[in-house]
Amino acid sequence: MEPENAAGYVLLSNIYIAASNMHLCESVERQRKGKGAKKQLGCTWIEVNNEVHRFVVEDQNQPQMIEIYAELQRLSGLMHDTRYMSCMEFFLDDV
Repeated sequence: MEPENAAGYVLLSNIYIAASNMHLCESVERQRKGKGAKKQLGCTWIEVNNEVHRFVVEDQNQPQMIEIYAELQRLSGLMHDTRYMSCMEFFLDDV
């Protein structure tokens, strides 16, 4: 692995999580942090009415942040009401 590149650490950590080996996952994360390798923030884009909107994890500068979180809260309530259960086996990192 490249010591300064977080990608290898994250991949290996995710493999250990998928194998239910939290001990090795935590060890890899400690190594990554010890080497100063930083993970890139999660980011997504969505196009609405021919306008692209970009969202980055923990970004507090989104102009419609209040409305977005209100809608997420509403959708979360609907999922709860229908007893929706997510499949967590594919959400490996930072869960």
